[in-house]
Amino acid sequence: MSLEHRSQSPYMEDFSRLLKKVPDEILFWDLATRQQRIFARSLWEACNYKGKPKPGEFQYMEPERDYLEWVLRMDHDRQWQKACKKG
Repeated sequence: MSLEHRSQSPYMEDFSRLLKKVPDEILFWDLATRQQRIFARSLWEACNYKGKPKPGEFQYMEPERDYLEWVLRMDHDRQWQKACKKG
């Protein structure tokens, strides 16, 4: 599953690489807002819980971190578009 989307930001690749390098604890608790964490968790649950997974099926679930990175990239892109409109 690809969580990529087309961005208007010329720095999206750099931003994505930066997010990949950030430790989980900093990504979840310092960079992301509570609202972003809740949204990412909701997306993760919607995509991974098609009914409750059996204990042996947890290895097939996508990492929640991927969804938080996706939300942060979407928010970065939204902020970039907003700044360009004001510019």
